Amino acid sequence: MKLFKILVVILLLLAVDTLYSQDKLFFNRIHQFEHLECQHPIGTIIKDKVFYSNNADNTTYMNFYNTESDTLYVDFTKYGSYIAFNQFKKSAFLEANVVLMGFMKGVPIDAVSVSEARMKFRVNKVKDTMVEGKKLKHIQIQPRNTKKHNFESYNIFINTKVETEIPLYTSPTIFFLLKGSLKDLIGTVVETYFIDLEGYRYCRDILTGFQIINKRVILR
Repeated sequence: MKLFKILVVILLLLAVDTLYSQDKLFFNRIHQFEHLECQHPIGTIIKDKVFYSNNADNTTYMNFYNTESDTLYVDFTKYGSYIAFNQFKKSAFLEANVVLMGFMKGVPIDAVSVSEARMKFRVNKVKDTMVEGKKLKHIQIQPRNTKKHNFESYNIFINTKVETEIPLYTSPTIFFLLKGSLKDLIGTVVETYFIDLEGYRYCRDILTGFQIINKRVILR
């Protein structure tokens, strides 16, 4: 009888561990970017982007894709393992305490993704710069084939004077390029823009603010 009770307790502990494992991650910081209407050379045309970081490593993050309708699309990516998709009503998503993610599919391991990113792009310059009194890290990324990608450079500004945030970015290619080239880089992406083949800046994204929420992401 005691052995049976011990087995029941063990099974309950395993169930709790599975129920509240790292596949169910809290996130509490939403970064809102203002994105100009333009054809984005990397990734998708996005108006709003959402990133999160709390109890996760820098291979796991969530993206929020806004639409003009009342529906929004969310994906939750753990590189080297899976990417999970779902869609929600905007009001329900913002008010929810629990977000259920589904539609999972596998994604390549980090080493493969880093190699693929390096075949397309390279980190050209990394320098410190002052923007509105803040010291930021300016990273310039160049495509290996400028004619194919139709832009001269992609520029990222990161605030490295932070303790809780990590560089999170919607484009998997740029994410893995930074991971493979600048392994010790930490900070928050605060601005991005492209330089076209004629030297003009376009598709400028600026961090406009953030709000603190408390949600739990549950994978199904």
